Amino acid sequence: MPLLTASKTRGEFLLPSGQVIKVEDVSQQVYYDSDLIALAPGATDYVFCRNANFSTGALKLQGIDYNLPEWGRVPTGWYYEVITAGFFVQAGIPSFDLQAIVNRGYMRFLTGGGQKTEQDGLLMLYPFGVGIGGGIALDGGMVANEASFGNIGSPASASIAPNKFNIDLPEMTSFETHVTFPGAPSVAPGILSAITQLYFAMKVNRFRPVQ
Repeated sequence: MPLLTASKTRGEFLLPSGQVIKVEDVSQQVYYDSDLIALAPGATDYVFCRNANFSTGALKLQGIDYNLPEWGRVPTGWYYEVITAGFFVQAGIPSFDLQAIVNRGYMRFLTGGGQKTEQDGLLMLYPFGVGIGGGIALDGGMVANEASFGNIGSPASASIAPNKFNIDLPEMTSFETHVTFPGAPSVAPGILSAITQLYFAMKVNRFRPVQ
């Protein structure tokens, strides 16, 4: 069931509550946040969308590491309808690191101050749907020429079944995403070859009712 329905007045939509939405106040946006996953993540609970610092304490750069307009909540006056929520990594990481993240990572998308779990499961179940790919070539030791390709966005967005119900987040609703790595070693050699930046992203329809 769509959240917005056409109004009898041209250029307007209606919420189920009867509130009016102007067509110029409806847009689609991708919001994202990221964290740095340690070589040996252990029992660390990586939290996305809640603060401007990485788990390492370093400050995130707006536009590169995140683009959220506010931390941890929907801004006043706005309404988010989450269409897709998932993960991607930057291009170029080794395929075995990608596999470790996808196969071991477990996510929880929480709203209402952590009171409601909207989505949860292994990261392999939540690719973002647009995909960031990377190719690598290794030459050394027993590996003569190994080329591999990794894409946490696979399968392609066209082959991902759409949500039957989107996640509706009214103004001031809090939200955050947690990622853990159950069973991952807490000491070297860990599961990754290098610290990896993992991105959480959500595609939303955003709009604001006429005041």
